[in-house]
Amino acid sequence: MLLSYAHARLVVGIAVMFVIMLQQQAHGAPNHGAARLDRVWKNKRQECERGELCGGMLIDEAQNCINACISASCFKEVYGEMPLEDGEIDNARSRQFTNCLRKESRDEKLAALKEKNQQVKQQQQQQQQQVVGLD
Repeated sequence: MLLSYAHARLVVGIAVMFVIMLQQQAHGAPNHGAARLDRVWKNKRQECERGELCGGMLIDEAQNCINACISASCFKEVYGEMPLEDGEIDNARSRQFTNCLRKESRDEKLAALKEKNQQVKQQQQQQQQQVVGLD
């Protein structure tokens, strides 16, 4: 009985996700950057679902574990005060979590770009010093 109940919950979860995707498509095509970020965190989600920490749990009982595995900081920000109950679907907080993941990824990308720019500036300064030393 527990197995069929778990399957039913999984089917309901998939159906809800499908409806959400249809609603997003009805509001226009998603931003390609956001879609790329979504693929990244969905891959991370699959890794967490199958990993040692959360892999042995029923999907309904593992949502807090999976979300914390994907991003501890976003989990704390969105669910920290009131984690999901087993089997609970909270679309509003799910959107907040997704938005947090997107922001976290953009911030990481921006930090990497700043670091690369800093390295380029240092290389340019070193080259200028070498040219001045040759004169």
